Amino acid sequence: MIKKLLLILLLLTNFFGKDLQLDPTISTGVLKNGMKYTIKKNPTPKNVAEFRLLVKVGSLEEDDSQKGLAHFVEHMAFNGSKHFEKNRLIESLESLGVIFGSHLNASTSYDRTLYQLSIPVSKTNLEKSFLIFEDWAAHLSFDKKEFDKERGIILEEARSRDTLSSRLLQQSNKLLFADSKYLNRAPIGDLDIVRNAPVKEAKRFYKDWYRPEFMEFVAVGDFDKKEIEKLIKKHFGKLKNRSQRKLVSRDIPNKDSLRIATVWDKELNINSVGVQFLEDSQVLKTESDLKNALIEQIVKELFNVKSYEENSDALLRIGNIATTKGAYKFSLIYHDENPLDALETLYTFIWNFYKFGISNEYLKLVKKRALTRNSRSLNIQSSKREINSLITDLQTGSPFIDKKQKSQLTKKFIEEISKKDIDNYFNKIVKIKNKIIIFQDMEKREFTLKQVKNTIKKSYKKAKGFEKQKKLPKVLVNKKLPKVKILKKVYNKELDLYELTLQNGINVIFKKSDYRKNRVFLKAFSLGGSSVYDNEDINDLKSMTQYMNIGGTKSFSNSQIDKILSGKRVVVNLSLSALEEEIEGSSSSKDLESMFQLLYLKLTEGKLEKKDFEKERKKHIFSLEKNLKNPKYRFGKDLYSYTYNNNPRVRFIDSNDVKKLRRKNILKIYKDRFVDLNNFTFVIVGDIELKKVEKLLEKYFGSFPTKDRTETYQDRELKPVNGYQKFIRNYNNKNISSISFTYRNPVKHTLKNEETLKILMNILRVKLRKKIREEKSGVYGISINGKIISLLDEVAYGKIDFSCDPKRKKELVGDVKDIIQQLKENKVTKEELETAKNKSLVSYEYGKKSNGFWLNKIVEAKIYKRELESILGREKIIKDITDKDVQEVAKKVFGKNLLYSELNPK
Repeated sequence: MIKKLLLILLLLTNFFGKDLQLDPTISTGVLKNGMKYTIKKNPTPKNVAEFRLLVKVGSLEEDDSQKGLAHFVEHMAFNGSKHFEKNRLIESLESLGVIFGSHLNASTSYDRTLYQLSIPVSKTNLEKSFLIFEDWAAHLSFDKKEFDKERGIILEEARSRDTLSSRLLQQSNKLLFADSKYLNRAPIGDLDIVRNAPVKEAKRFYKDWYRPEFMEFVAVGDFDKKEIEKLIKKHFGKLKNRSQRKLVSRDIPNKDSLRIATVWDKELNINSVGVQFLEDSQVLKTESDLKNALIEQIVKELFNVKSYEENSDALLRIGNIATTKGAYKFSLIYHDENPLDALETLYTFIWNFYKFGISNEYLKLVKKRALTRNSRSLNIQSSKREINSLITDLQTGSPFIDKKQKSQLTKKFIEEISKKDIDNYFNKIVKIKNKIIIFQDMEKREFTLKQVKNTIKKSYKKAKGFEKQKKLPKVLVNKKLPKVKILKKVYNKELDLYELTLQNGINVIFKKSDYRKNRVFLKAFSLGGSSVYDNEDINDLKSMTQYMNIGGTKSFSNSQIDKILSGKRVVVNLSLSALEEEIEGSSSSKDLESMFQLLYLKLTEGKLEKKDFEKERKKHIFSLEKNLKNPKYRFGKDLYSYTYNNNPRVRFIDSNDVKKLRRKNILKIYKDRFVDLNNFTFVIVGDIELKKVEKLLEKYFGSFPTKDRTETYQDRELKPVNGYQKFIRNYNNKNISSISFTYRNPVKHTLKNEETLKILMNILRVKLRKKIREEKSGVYGISINGKIISLLDEVAYGKIDFSCDPKRKKELVGDVKDIIQQLKENKVTKEELETAKNKSLVSYEYGKKSNGFWLNKIVEAKIYKRELESILGREKIIKDITDKDVQEVAKKVFGKNLLYSELNPK
């Protein structure tokens, strides 16, 4: 009998699949109070820790009298606790260089609340971090005054989140979340409750649900795991479970039927139809689960690859509408067609897959891509990526799978996946009975279930399969190209980079960097841009990048290029701005040659067929005409016209301009802008050896077009209006005002001024946050940016943006002006200065460990004709900045030239 049971268990194990192995590098544990923890040591970036407190409760746990209070509690975590009064928690971390909103943040959803902190590793920082997380878990103060002030911030958050996409989603959720608690538990909550709920209700939610048994602490970073485990036990081991309430069900009932709806909004400017097949989410635990997940991913990619090749707008996305419910969403954007015709087009594409499947040729192509992705899966990821992956696993209930075993099995399963597997899986999707069709339609057209079902039947008959495609070569360039020699090679020891000059005059700067393993990045620029053309060409210039990106090359269409590059990691983009031409590219280290081949084709074979041009123009006209329904777009269009006196070089392009676009002229401009590569400076940064780069430069750069011309940008007198200008429009459909201060004043472009401006903006950001967010409860967020440019004039821009209740704009604008005036008239405090300098130093240290930093700083140095050595040594500049320096820059930046704007309700 026992032998029979063992045999049955063995057969069941083989049928359902073996459990996947757990990652041995991850340490997990459970404290006596039920709190769990997960720790992973990760060396990238050095001396940085990522911490998360996952509280597995959210808005679903709210009682009817508490709608919105799960989110409210999360806000109160930054408004006082046992060890940090009021906002001292934020101030304490900011003094260490932590930036609120970037390194320090929190979020609330239906079924979880997440607190996050990124921080440099030191004994003091670690102890302070864990004290903060302990307070979040069990010791929030709920001071009534702070609670009442926070209401205003949450109401402003709700106001700012009242967007077109959120309103459409709310309408769609009536179908997606029907007969479940999700439908009436949006995390932002009931705003009447947020306005009026007593603090005791939030305390009750906190006491009922913030329990160690529902919590997990996750740590990933460059630290000692044993030290982290000790701190977890010290700070969380003594916490108590203060309630016995049970978690609410996360399930959404299945409906074995088709449901339809039309969603609409007065600002809607895109039509689309979406078909969603819904089923319970699958947890990745066994080898069989892994194989199914891989088949699912390949099905999605096959559908989208074929759609792109057929020049269709059909798209398949696979994801979750909730933790427990997965969705296969097929969608199609349509323009002026009848929505039922769009549905027929989409379903015809679906039925083509269902009835005829896909060829083995396409399956091999997509499997090749999947194998390439898998080969990268063992690369060391940043701690932020690692911890985000762990949090996803915790939320879905998936175990932490051993990466090596997963990679080996993935390779095995991908190689095994057959056309039959794909056909069966796709057919399974289409046969799911629980499905929803949502029309997003500008004309608010609605249809009966009978009309929709008849359209689906009609499309089934129209499905005739896909046309066969011609066989393609294995590489993009298969001919001998003229070689070029490297005439000069100079090594910069301080920066550890090489400056290379090629025989044809092309200049290349190369820096080997392993900040991102197996990745190479390229950036190139040449001065000139659209400024070298007269006004008669301006609309063709504005549209060049958009239209040339759809054209492909003379040898291959874009979809054919994608097929040839299948399995490779290659991106190349050419673009044009007012003052320069730009080339950007990236690839895996082994695919750098393919990136150069693609760049060669784009430089020498760019094309724009008439049929492609006309199709894109039709979409472009439709889009621009409908964009005017969007208040922000309309406002931006009018603001630019006002700011630059309706200068045609700067104003927004409109549908009439698009009707006059000249295909041949766009192509001519494209070729002209990229005909003189000897006037470009190329920068290559990445994980590759110099010898390999030199070999490829010699092989491909000799064929890049060059020209005997010296060119730079022209000053087209694109001066904005001067002095104090006020621009007000009443376009908003909702009760919200968007306020903007844009300063533009002369400031000499030195490294010291550049760094001082960053410090000034950090100080201003903190002052405004404290005043108009925390003290006045007037805004949810404030955007503050500053930059010095000097290509035409040495000018500093300072920009402040926020949204608020229209009734309070005068008060809040007055506060902003007062704080700016204070910065100009009074020196900043020692504490303010040191906090801002620490942020700059931490940001600079983080930056130096990224490829993007080196790529952009080298390009900036060349554009502004600085010595490359100026990239380093900024620590001393930052440390030496004084309060007087900040005050002097504030006087200059916040000078007489100010464009003040308001976008108000109608």
